[in-house]
Amino acid sequence: MGSFAPLIQNAMVGDLGLGPYSVSAIFGAAVFFSTFAFNLFFVNLAVEGEPVDIGDFVRAKPKVHLLGFGGGALWTLGATAAMVAAAAPPAAHLDVSLGYVLNQGFAVIAALWGVLAWRELHGSDLKVKLMAVVMLILFIGGIVLISLAPLYVRRG
Repeated sequence: MGSFAPLIQNAMVGDLGLGPYSVSAIFGAAVFFSTFAFNLFFVNLAVEGEPVDIGDFVRAKPKVHLLGFGGGALWTLGATAAMVAAAAPPAAHLDVSLGYVLNQGFAVIAALWGVLAWRELHGSDLKVKLMAVVMLILFIGGIVLISLAPLYVRRG
């Protein structure tokens, strides 16, 4: 998943010099067409559980397909926005620590959304819920400490 970032950077800065919207369109097309190969691979060699038939994927309810499409569209929107922001002139870029806080803050929002809105921990025992709370507190604490670090750098 993380190996695409250097490829996108090279496409935007290298000899091609593509803009963020072009890269997003090409990346989306590549994800779409590679999905067919990856679906066949992961359906037959399941990471968890028993292998399933590709027909189960095809016969899934439209709501399931729409949720997958919506998640992909939301991710694409965020990735395109990040590429547009990265293509802005350096004077328009955020401070490094503020950019880090915003990038990592999305993970906190996603975790809170999953726990509170989707109720992913519903039915879990108290130990699991406590570990999730501790994880969120430590993660938020780490983000705060890293964002405050530039204030304590010795100058000169």
